[in-house]
Amino acid sequence: MLLRRSLLAAAVGVMVPFITCQGQNPATFTTVTSASGTIPETLYAMDVNNDGSPDLIQTTQQAPIEFTVSLSKGNGSFDAPVPYAFPSGLASSPQLAFGDFTGNGKVDIVAAFKNEIAMYLGNGNGTFAAAKIQSNVLPSGYSFQNVAPVAADFNHDGKIDLVAIAYNTSGINSAVVLEGDGNGTFTYKGDVYNVPSGDSVSELAGGDFDADNNADVAIGTNASCDNGAASCYGTVHVLYGNGDFGFTETTPYSSNSDAGGLSIYSGDLNGDGRTDLFGYLGTGQLVLLYGQSNRTFTSYFYSDVPSGGVTTLSMADFNGDGHMDVVGFDFTDEPGTGPTFQLAIFLSTGAEGGFKTQLYTLPYLQTETNVVVGDFNKDTKPDIAIVQNPAPSGTGSSSVAAVINTTSSGNWGGCAYPKTGQGISLCTPAPSSSDASPVTFKASANSYGDIRKFELWVDGKKISEQHNNWGNYGYFDLSSAFAAGTHSATLNVTTIDNDAMDYNFKFTVPAAQ
Repeated sequence: MLLRRSLLAAAVGVMVPFITCQGQNPATFTTVTSASGTIPETLYAMDVNNDGSPDLIQTTQQAPIEFTVSLSKGNGSFDAPVPYAFPSGLASSPQLAFGDFTGNGKVDIVAAFKNEIAMYLGNGNGTFAAAKIQSNVLPSGYSFQNVAPVAADFNHDGKIDLVAIAYNTSGINSAVVLEGDGNGTFTYKGDVYNVPSGDSVSELAGGDFDADNNADVAIGTNASCDNGAASCYGTVHVLYGNGDFGFTETTPYSSNSDAGGLSIYSGDLNGDGRTDLFGYLGTGQLVLLYGQSNRTFTSYFYSDVPSGGVTTLSMADFNGDGHMDVVGFDFTDEPGTGPTFQLAIFLSTGAEGGFKTQLYTLPYLQTETNVVVGDFNKDTKPDIAIVQNPAPSGTGSSSVAAVINTTSSGNWGGCAYPKTGQGISLCTPAPSSSDASPVTFKASANSYGDIRKFELWVDGKKISEQHNNWGNYGYFDLSSAFAAGTHSATLNVTTIDNDAMDYNFKFTVPAAQ
């Protein structure tokens, strides 16, 4: 079942039916397993050794409190995990943020805990320096919550900043801004939003929800979910950035009091250049919030979800139809059939809020982490990874299940992603080539930040803007006619904070014979 409601309807609790086509092709997968080591808490995918294939970073849920790095082999399998210690005295692993915080083309890892930040500077080869600890980052009496910060250039100075969640001795949860200095340290710039009293923060999600070229932050909160209360409801707050550490808060969505908890994630679901939000409600529905340029959202609800519900959602186009899909982990234990551990893949129909559910059974009977996506075998198709435990619980042994996309038909741009963690690859036309009109352009890009748009400029004029973007990946695919002669072209890739990469080239169209 699929339901849609406008913001006005949401305010008064009216739901309007929305019917859509269910005719898209399914995606196919095969599973490749690798050793994972210590049972992890949270899984991340990021290219930390600049070879163009995302690696896996895992924090632990059991002692020793650390994170591990498993380098991708580029074929769906991963090297054995290498551990990195968190500072001593932590009872649980902090969540992580990633970015090139020093501007040297190498991805770094940051963890915020207590009133400290640990910065692990990347060497660019998959290894990291020992933690660089910055103490007393926040005002006295503040401590960081264990919620992954959002890393972006919020003030357009070319240096990556953080928005994190902190609480003080008065019990107030606040979103705080930390200005990066380009050397791996941060300065507290102030509280930018106080979370309503009694609400806990579940996630932060970054984006540019109104496409104004300023990074924004969404905050997912839940109330009365963990204190034995009969009701539990979730709310989404969006902080629209103005480019100088100032933010405007809106509340585009709040569930009913009996709707269960809410988790949120971000990405451009409908390819319009504005970041959207998607999440799971405890009532068994996906909630889809589509960003608008006037700083509102249009909301939809999708109810064809397995009975066990889904967790830890991610987004990519798995069947190559040009529409972004959503994937989550599901555990269902039906009477008489026993437990099933599976991926629920919600294939977009192309209409906002429209999906068709596809299930993929996972190989082991226990799952430990969230799902992440990436091109783990370098074939341009988005794959999925999750960590499972094939051995009895508590043995400290687990496995990475890389669910490799084997879909035979579909379009994912036709250009292999760059063999670096960040950059642009042009496949056609070859630079300085001679090509008859119309000219076909195929390009792809990687970034350490979330890509928002991919543009082609020819002779100083923008020819096309495309939004085939999923997380750190983006591709461009266009055929266009040009007059005879030599043309100067630029491919421009922009992330959610308006950080840009350019690739300049020339091509020649011969005169008609």
